[in-house]
Amino acid sequence: MTSVCAFAGFVVDPARAHDVIAPAYDSLSPAERVRYAASNPDNFLNAMRTREDYPEESIDMPRILKRNRDTLRRLIDIGCFRAFDEPALFIYRLSQGGHVQTGLVGELPVAEIDRGKVLRHEQTRIDHERLLVEYQTFVGASSSPVALAYHADEEIRALKSALVSRLEPILDTESDDGLRQVLWQVSDETDIARLRAVFSRVPVTYLTDGHHRTAAASRYVAELVRTGRAPVADGAWNHVLVALFPHDELNVLPFSRVVRDLGLLADGAFLERLGALFDIEKLDADADMAPLPEAPGTFTMVLDDRCYRLTLRDRAVNDNSPVHGLDVSILQDLVLGPILGIGDSRGDERLEYVSGTSGHEGVNHLRRQGWRVAFYCHPASIDDIMSVADAGETMPPKSTCFEPKVRSGLFLRLSEST
Repeated sequence: MTSVCAFAGFVVDPARAHDVIAPAYDSLSPAERVRYAASNPDNFLNAMRTREDYPEESIDMPRILKRNRDTLRRLIDIGCFRAFDEPALFIYRLSQGGHVQTGLVGELPVAEIDRGKVLRHEQTRIDHERLLVEYQTFVGASSSPVALAYHADEEIRALKSALVSRLEPILDTESDDGLRQVLWQVSDETDIARLRAVFSRVPVTYLTDGHHRTAAASRYVAELVRTGRAPVADGAWNHVLVALFPHDELNVLPFSRVVRDLGLLADGAFLERLGALFDIEKLDADADMAPLPEAPGTFTMVLDDRCYRLTLRDRAVNDNSPVHGLDVSILQDLVLGPILGIGDSRGDERLEYVSGTSGHEGVNHLRRQGWRVAFYCHPASIDDIMSVADAGETMPPKSTCFEPKVRSGLFLRLSEST
């Protein structure tokens, strides 16, 4: 059962949407975020800054959090957000480059996370969770909906479509990167009840973006309860803001792997060891525009300025685990670990990940800095991801990239103490 709830809060003023709605946070490097935030003082990015955003300044987290809170209050004071006092749900459509996905934005009780009704496919880092708990405690606001997938349901799709045809959008804006966001507010109690009823039949949801935010929400609520600071009534404090999308409308991009060097191996020895596992085909292609893998079990490798297609000979490398058969797992288990000596896929400084949104540009940026070998992977499917989550397993780091991403600065919820 998925208990999606209406919520009261703020939504960005349409006249300020272009200024306020933040770009996709993970698509920018720390240096790019610093430049963007400085050039766009009213952007919500300025209310969610971290130590990385102050490279030239010695500043501790309490001061950073105070700046975030001050920025948030300033944005509210100058009218960047409009309050809606009556609880509402929102139909939220994102479209970019011909891709369209339409979801529902509301609240989900943190208790559903704790009961295992929200399934994850990635591991989280405790230090990141704690930073997000500090943010929620001190700044007292949330603006970034956790993105969830559910098995597509035609009754839900039809109800959303009927509401969109009847309601006028309250926001229709396009960002500089070509992402169009359209928002319909659902405030009628009957409409809200109908949406809640159809979603109540959804047994579980799947995290696609926001693993750390979800874990932090659970940690935050547990801390309030443990210390006796939890408000008596339910509210924003024990709910998490979510955007729910049907699984068949989601767009999954791959992450590429780039390795600084071949360790102790010469080029010939490296290719010989690969040849024991893969059919290797040298490609007559520009290394800067290497062709992407067209099927699972194939990889495009760029070694210096040479392009190769690697095709796994024996696909039966996995046991009954849905994780071990993923291309990213095959690459780690057969190549990065045993051949290149990268055993710690989370912390080895010889390994870097490039999201599908950065594509060739991101890989080539590292290659120009002297990183020697790049592997382009075929993306996992949404069915793969849900199978991993259903099995209670987690994927290797940086296995999936969902695009377009839900943006921050569109919605705003304040905790009871703010």
